[in-house]
Amino acid sequence: MPDVSLRRILARGDLPGSDGGIYNPGALVTDEGIVLLARREIDYRFTPIVHAERIVLDPDTLDVVAHRTLRPRGYPEGARIEDFRLIEHRGEVLAVHTLVHAGQIRPMLSRLSERNIEPAGPMALPFPLDLIEKNWVLFEHEGALHCLYKLDPLTILVREASGSWRVVGRADNGWADSFRGTLSNSANLIPFQGGYLGFWHSIVDRRYVQGAMLLGPDLALRSRTGVLLDGRRAAPGHKPGVLYVSALVEHDGRILAFYGEGDAHTGVAIFDAATLADELARHPFAPAEPVTVRLAPRAWEACSARWTSSARCRRKRTTRTSGSRFRGHRWPRSSNASACAACRCATSADTTRSTTSSATADGGRRGRAMRRSRHAGRTRARRRDARGARRTATRGGRRRRARTRTPLARRPRRSTR
Repeated sequence: MPDVSLRRILARGDLPGSDGGIYNPGALVTDEGIVLLARREIDYRFTPIVHAERIVLDPDTLDVVAHRTLRPRGYPEGARIEDFRLIEHRGEVLAVHTLVHAGQIRPMLSRLSERNIEPAGPMALPFPLDLIEKNWVLFEHEGALHCLYKLDPLTILVREASGSWRVVGRADNGWADSFRGTLSNSANLIPFQGGYLGFWHSIVDRRYVQGAMLLGPDLALRSRTGVLLDGRRAAPGHKPGVLYVSALVEHDGRILAFYGEGDAHTGVAIFDAATLADELARHPFAPAEPVTVRLAPRAWEACSARWTSSARCRRKRTTRTSGSRFRGHRWPRSSNASACAACRCATSADTTRSTTSSATADGGRRGRAMRRSRHAGRTRARRRDARGARRTATRGGRRRRARTRTPLARRPRRSTR
């Protein structure tokens, strides 16, 4: 693992109006220095009041030289803009960032000037999207703006002259199968070693872990490292364990990975560029072929016999009772028996299910168990409600009859004659 040094750039409260935090910056090298565009929160209540803070750093010392709040223009009323990733394309400074509005979280493209930030066009990708979409990253390849949508399957799109997006590559590689959580992009890609350097992240035990990856000139995954940054080292903030790389800059033989820390602070991880290149070279990426296991269907599903008893004949999903007789079918008493004595269908030991992986099978079983549990719970609730309604109706009827009944003292005596 290459050596890395961490440094705090800004803590919450360092700038006016940043008591809620100042974090997750985008970064770009300009003539002024290293320009950051960070998310500044006043009180961390996730109101629409969030600010895009432009910060200029000295490229050698990484000290703050100047800062200014950009004015948002052209965004929907009540919308939040956050988590900016900067890129320079055809003489413009662009930012891909998150827009939170009308119950949706979607990335969008904006244009930056010295004092303003305004929409540059929607990012309408040519396939269905979820209500929550994040972590789209951009890079420039052969003069065109490209979007890395997902790492597995590796999905890359190019922006056409009309502003629409077209898929140029999509390949399953099996990388995400090695993670318990999701595998996501982190920062815009930068040119590096003849390809494009980026960072990936995942969540392990409620903390963020980060590593590097490299796309080749053919836009295929060339290499990827293990964990380089771990959320264990994150400073306390609103979210413990969060150390999220949001920007990469190469300067003076160093790779500067700017990150948000605990959803409160801004820091930078400093890597030696040559050491990071060697680490990537030691870990070439080898796609994992997707494994499909095709097994025999359940015998009771394939069998056409109809049973109403509780015997475990393989022609019906019922309870196995060794040595019992039901409608002429007898299960052998031997525990190693491989067939029903009457219909010769397979035992449960020979019955398997079709699945793509053991994880899928476990997930399917858990999903069915949860559905059965929910159904049973709803059934119990309906029965409980019905019993309560019957009791209420019964008690109400008794009260009504009691009110209409003549008191015993006022009833006429029956004649004994």
